[in-house]
Amino acid sequence: MSERQPRLVLLVTLDTTRPDRLGAGGNARALTPNLDRFLRQAVSYENAWCSIPITNPSHCSIFTGLEAHRHGVFTNGYPLGGSRPC
Repeated sequence: MSERQPRLVLLVTLDTTRPDRLGAGGNARALTPNLDRFLRQAVSYENAWCSIPITNPSHCSIFTGLEAHRHGVFTNGYPLGGSRPC
């Protein structure tokens, strides 16, 4: 049995970006060729939800797996405390 190689994961998040402004979102006049090329080769999700619609708390949730009421970050500019940096 061969040993499986670990998969590399690159998480790209875009804040306040409308899909129709990207070439990958169907805009033929978009100026996003590098992002469009990347998305053609990547796994992307058309339907995604966040537990809180504010950038910093949402990223804290992504990276910790906790909802805002568990990690305690509810606004931008507020650091995640404890041993879980965000």
